[in-house]
Amino acid sequence: MYVNRHDFSSPCPLPFGVPQGSVLGPSLFTLHIRPLGDIISKYFIKIHFYADDTQLLFPINVNNHYHLIVITDIENCISEISDWMCCNKLRLNKNKTEVLQITRRGLVGLSVLNLDLSDGFITITKEPVRNLTVLFDTKLNMSAHVTNLTRSCNLYLRSTCAIRRLLDVNTSKLLVVSLMFSRLDDCNSLLYGCDTMQLDW
Repeated sequence: MYVNRHDFSSPCPLPFGVPQGSVLGPSLFTLHIRPLGDIISKYFIKIHFYADDTQLLFPINVNNHYHLIVITDIENCISEISDWMCCNKLRLNKNKTEVLQITRRGLVGLSVLNLDLSDGFITITKEPVRNLTVLFDTKLNMSAHVTNLTRSCNLYLRSTCAIRRLLDVNTSKLLVVSLMFSRLDDCNSLLYGCDTMQLDW
């Protein structure tokens, strides 16, 4: 005999905020951070939002003095973003804020090492930075991403080998496909045009 039973928690008033996982959450969050787009567009900087991740994209030509003005605009933009977030009960985490300088082959990059903000500095890194599940390096040759992907897949393969004797063939195949192939397929279109030596692992 099957009994369909529903247990409900007691009601609780919600004077502000949105329950995590609610249907309205993404829409209300988008409305909440809408003014950020207005602040950034004022400085003619391209922007990319993904949930609570904000990316600023800007070209700089180091061959003329204009790039110093662009750097100043970026510093002013980030300071204004920080002020807006503070007024709206948010916080710009400078420890998680990364600046990556991407240079074309054979060109000289910026001599500036830090972005000078009103309440601190943000270092321009030469180390690869993570964009969702992909690592981008300063040359955009995807070598850091391929290295990290190879290391991750080898780790899962060794872990699977350690328990292989406890599994049948079908379960082993399912485990390898679910753990490794999903990582190999993720954003694999970004590897188009990469050096074949990187892909022959």
